[in-house]
Amino acid sequence: MNDVLRELGFPDTGRMDAWSISEQIAQVETLIAKARDISFIVGEAYEAVTLGEPFVRLANAGVPQVHVWTTPEGLFGHPNYIGLIDADGYAQGAIAAEILAYMMNYRGEVGIVKFGLVQWTNVMRYQGAIDVFNKYPDIKIVAEVAFTDVGQCHDLVVGMLQAHPEIDAIWATWMIGPATGAASAIIALGLVGQVIVAAPDLGGLEGARAIADPENPIVGAGEADLIDMGRNMVYAAMKWLIGKREEVHNGYFVSRAYPVVAINLIEMWYKTGNNRYYGDLPEEVVELLRQQLKGA
Repeated sequence: MNDVLRELGFPDTGRMDAWSISEQIAQVETLIAKARDISFIVGEAYEAVTLGEPFVRLANAGVPQVHVWTTPEGLFGHPNYIGLIDADGYAQGAIAAEILAYMMNYRGEVGIVKFGLVQWTNVMRYQGAIDVFNKYPDIKIVAEVAFTDVGQCHDLVVGMLQAHPEIDAIWATWMIGPATGAASAIIALGLVGQVIVAAPDLGGLEGARAIADPENPIVGAGEADLIDMGRNMVYAAMKWLIGKREEVHNGYFVSRAYPVVAINLIEMWYKTGNNRYYGDLPEEVVELLRQQLKGA
């Protein structure tokens, strides 16, 4: 986002992080009070239904909005709704499932860890995974658990594995929390080497380190072109501001998604733009990767 803003002579964007629905509602209320001073916002609604009313009020106050991952309820079609930026969640979910299916030799039992709240990209990630698993007759989905707080994932997966000890693979809807929680459950139960995990995003350094580590159950991810996503956000907003609203209004703009596994981890780290935020892969991660590939 900031690359494009700088190219156009604008300052870097500000950022507001929220870690709960109530915190984000309070942030939107703050923006409503400053609506006259805001040209546009890029929003990532914590949850589409509850956050719908506050974001609609922000739009009613005159603030154009680009949203990421999900559209708040009631905002689609609003005169100040620009469009939705996504990472092709369906493809990301399908890629993670294909990685697991390949590593299972296309047979065995799968558990699913999904998000329990309404968020478009996670709905699409889940659908992509289900469609992939269902096309292989010897793969069976035997259990699903849903979380609303990522802190629940470890315990949910422990319970799932205890109830279904024959599970071979776990698909989790994103990396940090769902997939890493699943991995910690597998490690705690002594099932490393028996159960593998993949997710529809890399999750930065923590996810890369997990995939590189031969002792970690996480084997891959479906990663988005993050730089492309950021550019799409600003391009859509700028078209709106210069009067080309018919080109973007209610638009849906997706970036490409790629499979990430140990053998292509370094290449994909740079291709998807993770190095722009986190820097080069640390030597400790590269060394873990060397150990894994040497033993493969």
